[in-house]
Amino acid sequence: MKKNSFLNDILQNTSCPQGFWGRMILRGMNCFHASLAHRGMKQVDWRPEWNVLDIGCGGGANVKRLLKLCPQGKVYGMDLSEESVAFARRHCPDGPCIVYSTASPDRVAATQARFGREAAGAMIERALADIAAALVETGVRRILVAGGETSGAVVSRLGVRALRIGETIAPGVPWTETLLNPAQPDAPHLALALKSGNFGGEDFFMQALGLLANAD
Repeated sequence: MKKNSFLNDILQNTSCPQGFWGRMILRGMNCFHASLAHRGMKQVDWRPEWNVLDIGCGGGANVKRLLKLCPQGKVYGMDLSEESVAFARRHCPDGPCIVYSTASPDRVAATQARFGREAAGAMIERALADIAAALVETGVRRILVAGGETSGAVVSRLGVRALRIGETIAPGVPWTETLLNPAQPDAPHLALALKSGNFGGEDFFMQALGLLANAD
């Protein structure tokens, strides 16, 4: 039984690396997947100004390669495994990260038909709120949320009770800062931007980050 359990722990870590064995697998991925990743990236005519999202960033090796291929753009790494994200963050430069949900109209309609329109939306909102809470636990202190219902879910999940209004990013959307909650005296101090609907222009996110950078 112990042998089977040991093997199961290792096999499960190949899909979602966690703990010690997860870290070992991530190191192996960075090493043994290098030649395959190199051949794949040679098939793309990379441009230095591109912004790139690496979904399933694993140990972060490809993020480093992409930073060299697109030095004028931005590279984002996403992974379902907390261990993978933590490993990549230790080995790659820190920077803004975007997390979002998207699907084709047909898939959205099918999901809504299966679970109901409100239930399907609520699942996405809860998932994004959980991700925001996990990021705060890792030390993230600045969060920009797009979507009114999602903003509500994130604020509720973080236990925010009061906000101080800060500088305006776009009409109707300011940066805010959390105020002390007596029920959670040890809660971290956060900067939050809560964007609803179609507020802001196409460069809203860059404007928001720029205001924070200037504030620093």
